[in-house]
Amino acid sequence: MKNVLMRFRYIYIALLLFVSCGTFQKKIDALKKCEVSLKDFKIKDYQAFGPNPGINFIVYISIFNPNDFQVSIYHFDMNIGKMVDKEEIRIANVHTPGTLKIDGMDYGVLEIEMKTDPGLAKNLGKTIKSIIADLLMKKNPVFAIDGDIKLDSVFGKIDIPVKFTQEAILQ
Repeated sequence: MKNVLMRFRYIYIALLLFVSCGTFQKKIDALKKCEVSLKDFKIKDYQAFGPNPGINFIVYISIFNPNDFQVSIYHFDMNIGKMVDKEEIRIANVHTPGTLKIDGMDYGVLEIEMKTDPGLAKNLGKTIKSIIADLLMKKNPVFAIDGDIKLDSVFGKIDIPVKFTQEAILQ
């Protein structure tokens, strides 16, 4: 009789672990469905000529958490590019810790201050000309963003890959 009870306990524990792992994997998959988009892009200032040409700007990335639990962004790595004649010209990279908590079924916005990367300066003139041309033609410039956002939740840490191209309204 003791043997039967022990086997029953082992079977019960194994079933419990199996069901829990399935639920856990569903929650991890749900975390990966967080929606990321470009909310806004603001140019603070720029210097087209001189010893340190560059653009200082702020990128606002919107993240929607479709889950019923809170997630925290603790790190993000992003590359920003300007689309010029269907070609992406990298203008900046950012690798920084983040501190944003997003409740379930809610939006959060990452505000990222950036300056063009000096290593990418060879394309800076072309990028500035392209942005000015877009403004003069009253056309919304198109930016490409890729990288990943690292989230932390009750189910552990997970990376969400980000890659999209989107129009932005410059302010």
